[in-house]
Amino acid sequence: MKNHFVFIDCKRKLFRGFLVNKSDSKPFTLSIRDLTEYKVNKVLQNALRGAGYKQLREIQSKAVKSGLFDNVSLFVCSPSGSGKTLIGEMAAVNNILNKKGKSIYLVPLRALAGEKKEYFIETYAHLGIKVVMAVGDQYVQLNELKQADLLIMTFEKFDSYMRVINENQWIHKIRTVIVDEIHIIGESHRGPRLESLLLRIYLRLTEFQLIGLSATMANHKEVGDWFYTLNEIFAKRK
Repeated sequence: MKNHFVFIDCKRKLFRGFLVNKSDSKPFTLSIRDLTEYKVNKVLQNALRGAGYKQLREIQSKAVKSGLFDNVSLFVCSPSGSGKTLIGEMAAVNNILNKKGKSIYLVPLRALAGEKKEYFIETYAHLGIKVVMAVGDQYVQLNELKQADLLIMTFEKFDSYMRVINENQWIHKIRTVIVDEIHIIGESHRGPRLESLLLRIYLRLTEFQLIGLSATMANHKEVGDWFYTLNEIFAKRK
C-alpha cells in the first residue's frame, strides 16, 4: 500500500499530512476508452461498456487520476447517487482480474450486504469472478472463503474472522479493502468496533489498498486525525 492517502471531495484543510484532490476549474471526466492509459484491465473496460458506461462521472474520474489503479488508498466523500460505489468496485475488480489477490467489500448492515451481493453477481459473475457473502451467524465453509475472489461482509463479521486469523489464512490474500460508510468510525456506538477492525487490518495485512466511501463526513476532523496517526505509525514500519 502506498504510504499516503488521497481525500477526494472531503474538507481538505483539516486533513494534515495527506495528499488531497484539487478541485479543477473545469469539470474533469474520463471516457472508458481513456482508462487504457491508467493500467485498467481491458476485460473490466469491456464490462463497463457492457453495463452501459461510456463516460465516468467527475468524482470517478478524480479517483482514477488520483491513483485508483496505482494502489493508492482513497477516501471519497460524495452524496448518495453520485457514483462513488463504482470507484470501489473498479479497484476491486481490476485487482482481481490482474491476479493481485482477493478483494473485500465491507458494509455496516446485512441488508446492504445482500444488495451488494446480488449486484456484483449480476454484473461480474460472467467474468469468472466468484462472489461470496458472509453476515451475522451465517456459516460459510472455509473452502468457499478460500476460493472467493470478491467477499462481501458486515464490519462485525469480518472482525470475527480477523480475531482468529490463524484459522483463516485466506485473509492474507486480500489486496483491496473497500469500506462503505467509513464515517461510522467516528460514531460512539459502532465506531470503536470499526476502528478495532481497521487496526487489525493494518497490523495483519502488509500490501493492500484501502478505499473508504462516505456520503457524508460530518466527523471529518476525527476521521482525518485518526488516519493521520495511523499513517504515521504505518510509515515507521517501512
